[in-house]
Amino acid sequence: MNLLHTSQPSVDLSILPEIDYDSLYHDWYHPKLEMLIITPDNQSFINAVTPLKEWKNKKGVRTIILSNFSLYEGRDKAEKIRKMIKSYYQTENIQWVLLAGDATEDLIPIRYVYNPDTIEHSGSEYNGYDEYLKPTDFYYADLTGSWDEDGDGKWGESSRYNSHGVDEISWSPEVYVGRLPASNADELEIMINKTINYEKNPNVGDWMNRMLLAGGISSYSPAEDETRLTTYVIQNYIQSEMNYTHLTEHTSSYTPPDPKEVLTQNNFISHFNLGYSTVFFAGHADPFKLIRNPSNDIAYTNNDAK
Repeated sequence: MNLLHTSQPSVDLSILPEIDYDSLYHDWYHPKLEMLIITPDNQSFINAVTPLKEWKNKKGVRTIILSNFSLYEGRDKAEKIRKMIKSYYQTENIQWVLLAGDATEDLIPIRYVYNPDTIEHSGSEYNGYDEYLKPTDFYYADLTGSWDEDGDGKWGESSRYNSHGVDEISWSPEVYVGRLPASNADELEIMINKTINYEKNPNVGDWMNRMLLAGGISSYSPAEDETRLTTYVIQNYIQSEMNYTHLTEHTSSYTPPDPKEVLTQNNFISHFNLGYSTVFFAGHADPFKLIRNPSNDIAYTNNDAK
């Protein structure tokens, strides 16, 4: 008997996962993009955003600058930009898009969607704004479909107005979209420098864990208590997560469960200037003011980068 020889159990190699070494090699040497910075086809704009691209890449966020969206097909510049974003989302699975330029046709145009608002007297045609078309950058974030499924040239119609009875917007964004609304390269450079400085030298403090909520009154008759919405947000999302301040105004038909302070112009501005990481206002507004502010009060806010 040969005691030195023992049989070894055979190993079924078929049960082991197959390793795709080619894919591992490609992902290691060709990591996917994460962020797009989109500028007008203008060298001064490209130069202005280059420091941000370099900073993002240094932090490990693979970022490129795109400006020549004329290579993509589209009925207008906005559709070409969206198709470019969609292409990179499908091939690179990007997460973030920064539109570096104001929302004008010659820079980075915004999409006007068909959303009639003709019931309110003085509705959205106030100060010359269109009562049928509403501007939104969500067009560049929600990449599902074309936003004009029936091809009538009216973008973002709801099923009520679409000739096929379908919503043209999915309301589920594929990417995060932000905008630096600079009208020229000098303005853009200032915004870029402030952004980089904020990320490199954050003003760390307890303000980062604070949230300001303000619930106003929408509509006219019957009025709608938006404090119901801010209360819902508090109770379901932030009550145990953040320190918050809740400013409220309400009609006699609704009383918040625990109102802290009354929503007034002075209260809101005073709190805003203390610094909060998140501010959520529910109520009427227009491009220049919140509904409780009787004048343009943006000039009075000063929160020291908080």
